[in-house]
Amino acid sequence: MAAAVLSRQSQQPVALVGHLGVEPTTLAARPGSTVKPILAWLAADAGLLQPNEEVSCNSTFESGFHCFASHGTLTLPDAIAASCNVYAFELAKRVGLERISFGFTQFGLGQKTGLVMHESSGFLATPQWVATRPSSRSAVRAS
Repeated sequence: MAAAVLSRQSQQPVALVGHLGVEPTTLAARPGSTVKPILAWLAADAGLLQPNEEVSCNSTFESGFHCFASHGTLTLPDAIAASCNVYAFELAKRVGLERISFGFTQFGLGQKTGLVMHESSGFLATPQWVATRPSSRSAVRAS
């Protein structure tokens, strides 16, 4: 379960909260799960995701990316609850790398949190960076 709090005036994110329902030792296996609600928000904000829209998960997405299970047909709440990678990849494909990079930055991803000493900033791929990489498995291409 996750929630985003947006400012009424600016519509910018001011807080994110979530409960993963998994043991902390399993988090390393699913680092992408934290961005799935943000991808959903970006898709909905851009008008690329309709309420109650269904996506089919057969456990494999283009370019060989996999999900942990074959979830069948899912709506957004089902996909977030199941942490469905196929649903997330479909949203990422719709949203596009430029909008994802900008949106993740707006949510503070890739930036120092200030919570730990000797912290480094994270890395967010941009369309320009992707264009310079050999891409055999890019699910989201630079447009």
